[in-house]
Amino acid sequence: AERMQARAAQNLETAVALREQQALDRIAQSEAAATKEVRDTAVDVALSATRALLREQVGSGRSAALGDEAIAELPRRLH
Repeated sequence: AERMQARAAQNLETAVALREQQALDRIAQSEAAATKEVRDTAVDVALSATRALLREQVGSGRSAALGDEAIAELPRRLH
């Protein structure tokens, strides 16, 4: 009976340790996803501000089109 009790206690410890590790892994994944989301949002905001500033300072015409083309490539390169 003592052996069975010891084995059951060990199995319980193993199961608890496994669940704890799974919870820690899920927390780490959530933190990484949140960090990426914040970074992506910051990049999007910076790109929008840059577009607005360039349009305002460069004006219309080919210069603006070139700037828009260059800015359009940034999300692909930054994400």
